[in-house]
Amino acid sequence: MQDTDQTVIRQVLAANSAGRFTPDAIDLHMRVKDLGIDSLKFILVVLAIEDELGRKVFEVGNLARIETVGDLCRLAADAAQPGSAS
Repeated sequence: MQDTDQTVIRQVLAANSAGRFTPDAIDLHMRVKDLGIDSLKFILVVLAIEDELGRKVFEVGNLARIETVGDLCRLAADAAQPGSAS
């Protein structure tokens, strides 16, 4: 997993947590919904992550399986691999 991706993901999540969390306070095991991010905001977060990373990361079929920050980071890392379908 690229540290830069993880940093970007934590920054985007913190920016969308209504001031409840800083990027450094966000742990990979935290559930996205525990950050105060509802389903509508989650879609905006996903789009912001892709925009910041400059590449498509998430497929519609994968979104429902994302529960934790670590899930987001793993998908971003997988999408960065050569030959990725994203």
